[in-house]
Amino acid sequence: MSENKSGLLPRIEIIIIAVFFIGFLLWAMSRCNSTRANYAAEDLEEVQADSLMRAMNQATIIEKARKDSITAAAKELEARTIRERITPLYTTVEKVNVRREPKLTGAVVSRLELGEEVTFLNEVTDFKQTIIIEEVEKTEPWIKVKTQAGRIGWVYGGTVSYYKVEN
Repeated sequence: MSENKSGLLPRIEIIIIAVFFIGFLLWAMSRCNSTRANYAAEDLEEVQADSLMRAMNQATIIEKARKDSITAAAKELEARTIRERITPLYTTVEKVNVRREPKLTGAVVSRLELGEEVTFLNEVTDFKQTIIIEEVEKTEPWIKVKTQAGRIGWVYGGTVSYYKVEN
């Protein structure tokens, strides 16, 4: 009997230890899986946060570039406007016709006197026309101008100059 008890006790101890060990393994594995899931969630949040930061940085860069380009465009427009305001032309002959279209048959919008100032609107025809003015044959393009009265039209290039002619 004592042999029987002594042989049975170690078996029960081994079974209890084995159950305890298996329970510990199951508990440890569940904790590891839960910790691994937490780390995966944190990594995902970090990746999303990094992506969001990159997107925000790109948006900031794009917005800054857009503002810079708008500022540059505004400065360019201002420079053009200043250039247009300070580019006067002066008539070199009497009774220069300002026409609606750049041709001799275009309707007359206004008539200019000798030495009258007009504003050059930075537009010139890509063709030239030959016309006799005051017995001199000239081959010039048509030039778009604005009169001091605010009328816009075309004058023949041979009738205006950058230099004012004294009367």
